Amino acid sequence: MNGRPAMPANARIHWNAVPEHAAAALDRLYAHPFATLAYQRIIGGDPALHTYVEADGERIETVLLFRLEGRRARVVNEFARLDEARLRRFAATLFAEIPQLHVISLCALHADTRLDGIAHQRHLDRADIVAELPASPDAYLAALHRNTRATIRARLNKLRRDHPDFEYVLLRGAEIDGDTIRTLIDFNRARMRAVGKHSYNDAGMEQVYLRLCRECDATLLRVTIGGQVRAGSFNLMAGSGCFGMLNAFDAAWAKYSLGTVAAYLNVCAAIEIGARRFHFGWEPYEYKTHLLGVPQPSWRYELYRSRLHMARMAPHALRAALYDRVRGVKRWMQAPQRRDSRATRLALASVHRARDLHARLRGG
Repeated sequence: MNGRPAMPANARIHWNAVPEHAAAALDRLYAHPFATLAYQRIIGGDPALHTYVEADGERIETVLLFRLEGRRARVVNEFARLDEARLRRFAATLFAEIPQLHVISLCALHADTRLDGIAHQRHLDRADIVAELPASPDAYLAALHRNTRATIRARLNKLRRDHPDFEYVLLRGAEIDGDTIRTLIDFNRARMRAVGKHSYNDAGMEQVYLRLCRECDATLLRVTIGGQVRAGSFNLMAGSGCFGMLNAFDAAWAKYSLGTVAAYLNVCAAIEIGARRFHFGWEPYEYKTHLLGVPQPSWRYELYRSRLHMARMAPHALRAALYDRVRGVKRWMQAPQRRDSRATRLALASVHRARDLHARLRGG
């Protein structure tokens, strides 16, 4: 595809390349680790990436990384924020430049639009739970509900009174050690087992976390008592955004609400290094709301060249619709009033076992 003419006006596709200026713009534009080049290469491997760049004069306004998979283009950077006009221009450009293209797939996109006139599917995706942060930890504490504020202060005071050796420290990048990562993963697995849930933090994820420490802007809030790790939070930074990848604690210390205390201290540490938005992820745990998290919905889109091409891609369209139905059922089961019921736990366990079996059959 090299040698195609440059895009008209303010748009351009870089084939089989991600220019440095475009990669650098991702942090500023989207401030989310899942939108960064480094994260995508760790999670998705190293297949060829193409880059769509749209600029307003010298200032880059849109960067989308995508792979070509037969007649499909799959955008890999997640949690991008696009208005309808930019999304339409991106789709029109790709369809014009890639004659064999039938469908463009985007996931976790902050662009809630109906796209009238374009053959497409639009499905609700993950709701990232996000706290908009003030400029200082003191201001953050003051912004919390008075009951949350009182609880955190009481737990911290009790910890310091009962355990004078209670300590916490923020580690960054190469300072993060594998032993602490493994301990937090073990805490997470134990907690999930205790409530009959599946933990995605397997041995493979341990290696992913360690690579993220080396190649991304990673931080870890480590909480120790008696010199032993008792809780912690592992995060990725991108611009002014911080995403909590893992928050875990030793269940033996639950009476101190150590998980919530660690999460609070982690947000404060993120503020101190410049975070102005904290992403708690999509699991709807109550402590996230207490720490100012608000669900921000995202969307999955399948954009087709025409209705005829959508019909030709019927198996793909059906899979997308089925995926949406499965996710809808899962969201329903994970609602607070149903999340901890025995029936829900059994149903979710069946879903996870089916997913794992499917991965093994594919050789994954």
